[in-house]
Amino acid sequence: MKNPLNLAFLLILALLYSCSSDEIKIVDQLPEQDYEALIQVNDLDYALTSRNTVNLTVTGTFSQNKPDDIIRYDILLNEKSNIDAEADDNQVLTMVENGLDYTATVKHLDKSKKYYLRSYVLTLSGTNYYGEEVEVNFPSTIDTDQRAATFSNVAVGEDKNGNRWTDYVKFAISASTEFIGERPAEVGVEYSINKDFSSSMKIINTDDLGSSLYLYMIQLSPDTKYYARIYAEYADGEIIKSDVIEETTTVPSQVGLFYPLTVSEFGGLGGYTSSNFVIHKIDEANRKIYLILKGNTGSIQDWVAGDLQIGIFGKSYEARRPTVAELQYVHQLWSTDIYFASAFTTFSDEYYRTSDVDPNNSANFIEYNPITDTERFSPKVPSSTKLHLERYIKVISY
Repeated sequence: MKNPLNLAFLLILALLYSCSSDEIKIVDQLPEQDYEALIQVNDLDYALTSRNTVNLTVTGTFSQNKPDDIIRYDILLNEKSNIDAEADDNQVLTMVENGLDYTATVKHLDKSKKYYLRSYVLTLSGTNYYGEEVEVNFPSTIDTDQRAATFSNVAVGEDKNGNRWTDYVKFAISASTEFIGERPAEVGVEYSINKDFSSSMKIINTDDLGSSLYLYMIQLSPDTKYYARIYAEYADGEIIKSDVIEETTTVPSQVGLFYPLTVSEFGGLGGYTSSNFVIHKIDEANRKIYLILKGNTGSIQDWVAGDLQIGIFGKSYEARRPTVAELQYVHQLWSTDIYFASAFTTFSDEYYRTSDVDPNNSANFIEYNPITDTERFSPKVPSSTKLHLERYIKVISY
């Protein structure tokens, strides 16, 4: 009996010797037009980014289930038309499939350039099949059409140790920001003592717009609740607003602290080194803070009574010449309080104008020398342009 295995082996050898290698061909399973139409492009969508580039999204369908002889398939993008799968400068879109549906994306395209899009299929036979080429253009109005301003993580500003930048005259607001397309004409913080933002004030950002924003609200009143929000206003008047935060300023903790009252006095915002006024008395019972000019100044102006009201946001304060009693108190404080003495420039051995009136002649006021503890009388209207020393007092009510 013949071995059936040997017989099978002989038959295989006979087949191999009867066929030459160039006669073995792999035939594609589908007609050419079916491969070319396999990947259908249904829609193009684009989104401007904060990097001023465009993300492109292609949605479409597969015309049928993919045959087994497909080795590779992609959607290709290039700045040149007639896309060739072998080109080195093609971009391949990232494709996500869901049954016969798909979504393909490519990020950070140049919004000013024209692109071409083409589907591509490679089969086992080594043949490349291409779908219909699609031209991609982005509109010239994309910056305006897709402009956006987003504020997130809006909070009271903190230092690197997590301590709030809040004190008796200021606090800060911070946020993560994203600006897409057309830039706002103005970005800043709006703040008010009223929850509905009536009688609000604004601080305008002057730095370049980036991924974060940090702004101070200054010239505030102590122990006062404020409401604040970031805003972006476009040239056409549209305003985008952030969430609202609340913060209450503090009360000064001790005498000898500087107290800035004008924008120019907020140099550095931290140490208030440019402030001209220093705290010499804190009256929590009556909710008043007393300031005195830290150095001498001169004036040839006529005497003016007190109660001059000067605006401070949320409250007001009184600006006037000191009384004799106040000059005596400050001089005593300077000699006993080291912290106050370090901030205050001591009095000169001179006479200072006060707000006290001569009890015997209302046309005169009292001038006082804190060093010698002596008084003299001078007319309210000077007879010459003599320079008189001044140490103004300001009283903050909160």
